Amino acid sequence: MLMSKKQKTKSNELMKQINFIKLIPLYFSISGIALAIGIFSLVVWKVRPAIDFTGGSLVEIELQSKEGGDVNEGTIRSALGDKEVEVNSIQSAGENRWLIRTKMAEGIDKNVQVALAEKFSKAEVTRFESIGPALGKELLSKTFFGISLSSLGILLYVAYRFGGGKYGVCAVLAMIHDSLVVLGAFSLLGHFYGAEVDALFVTALLTILSFCFSI
Repeated sequence: MLMSKKQKTKSNELMKQINFIKLIPLYFSISGIALAIGIFSLVVWKVRPAIDFTGGSLVEIELQSKEGGDVNEGTIRSALGDKEVEVNSIQSAGENRWLIRTKMAEGIDKNVQVALAEKFSKAEVTRFESIGPALGKELLSKTFFGISLSSLGILLYVAYRFGGGKYGVCAVLAMIHDSLVVLGAFSLLGHFYGAEVDALFVTALLTILSFCFSI
């Protein structure tokens, strides 16, 4: 429904009457609470790294139980343990789908499928990823290097463009603030819901950092 000219005028007048500067303590309070919770979560629980950083294998498999049976983390771990398949973690990925993280080994996806096929009526691998630990460490180091380099670049550019280092420092502080909020949120999601930080997360984080500066 379109607003009439009179309604628009009242809306504009209302916006002019709101003194957003007076709400600065509220903004800082919300920001401080978010930072405190996020930093606490990062210190205590950290983030949950995906195999992009740790190295290893990720098997997504669709399972269906036999008549009278049940599919849960315990039964899956037991079935894999019987076949001496070393498992790092098991996580539900939706209806009848499970994510199984293991150490990298040749043919691990087949080993997982065979082990679970004996326990369940259906065991079908729908996704398989594997990455070496050396590549994971390299990606992690390049991630920190990229974030550090972008921060330094912004600091130098703003200092040159506006003739003072304080503006660059403020821009970098804003980036650090937003980074901690996002990292803290994913730390909480990782602890309570198993969310993992992977290469796509790094891309999203760098995008957020760029918007912090452009806005």
